[in-house]
Amino acid sequence: MKRITSLCSILALMFFAVGCEDKKELTLHEAAATGNIQRVRSLISEGADIDTIRYPYHTPLHCAARHGHIAVAELLIAKGADVEGMWSHSTTPLCEAAHNGHRDMAEFLIAKGADVNTKGSGRPLHDAVKGRHIDVAELLISRGADVDAKSHFLDWSPLHQAAFSCQKDLVKLLVSKGADVNVRDVAGSTPLHHAFACGGVHVSRRGPNEKEVVELLVNNGADVNAKNESGMTPLHGAAYQGQRYLAEFLITKGGDVNAKGPRGQTPLHFAVRSRRTVAREGVVGLLVEKRSEINAKTESGWTALHFSASDGDLYVAELLLVSRADAGVRDNDGNTPLSLARDGSHEKVVELFRKYGVME
Repeated sequence: MKRITSLCSILALMFFAVGCEDKKELTLHEAAATGNIQRVRSLISEGADIDTIRYPYHTPLHCAARHGHIAVAELLIAKGADVEGMWSHSTTPLCEAAHNGHRDMAEFLIAKGADVNTKGSGRPLHDAVKGRHIDVAELLISRGADVDAKSHFLDWSPLHQAAFSCQKDLVKLLVSKGADVNVRDVAGSTPLHHAFACGGVHVSRRGPNEKEVVELLVNNGADVNAKNESGMTPLHGAAYQGQRYLAEFLITKGGDVNAKGPRGQTPLHFAVRSRRTVAREGVVGLLVEKRSEINAKTESGWTALHFSASDGDLYVAELLLVSRADAGVRDNDGNTPLSLARDGSHEKVVELFRKYGVME
């Protein structure tokens, strides 16, 4: 019994000691993050591990860099902190400084040997673009950052990121520095494809610069008919997002209104499927006006009229009928637009077909 009690006491002391060390190192992270240089100096003198990693894979130097505390960073590096401080595929302190817009910190870390082209889950230039910090991006490029470097997971270039977040000035900067406007990511998408994700239905990512971003890319050589792995072109994206002005711009630049995309769908199919009700009507009208094949079929045999009838979209269905869409066409299962409207209980659309003399 005494042996068991003694063993328990020893284990308790061990856990207490480990807990104290953990607390000391956790406190070092906190002191670095808050810029408390006296506390940082004190903890280091007490033996705290300056390169200890805490969730999410950050060292005290990461914390100092994230919050722009140069004096703390200088002390940590002077005491031997790893300026890269990267665990597995995590970010580096320079990535943290870049993402949070601390230009002076970024410049300091570079002077101390930080790699501007480090390959982790993040890259400094990507992080500067993601954080929308053009001054940091300019610094990194001037120090040798690769403007076409790919991200670790998605193969995004900085230009993909800038286009996705509608950052006109960053797009302009990257293009002026030689960024490839037709670079492909892991899904085969170009920055121009990404530009259509910044507007439209993705309200949280919308910006006032989507038109300027698209125009910048196209006017600097972006391929308006580039297809990603699923077969989508930028015009498919504009059509689905209900962006009439940009759809028309792409068409004037040579965009193919009949390009076959995912499952054989054309931009017209994408336009009638758009969830932006008011905007889709304008794009559908534009595509019809620009001689989109109104009876083009998807792989399952659906035409644009099949989609509008199935969705109960009265306005678009009438627009297509007025434009001489074939109301009697059947899909691979033998369904007509009228039968789909009837199956969906869209009585107003059924009445519309009758008005135009469509009967079964």
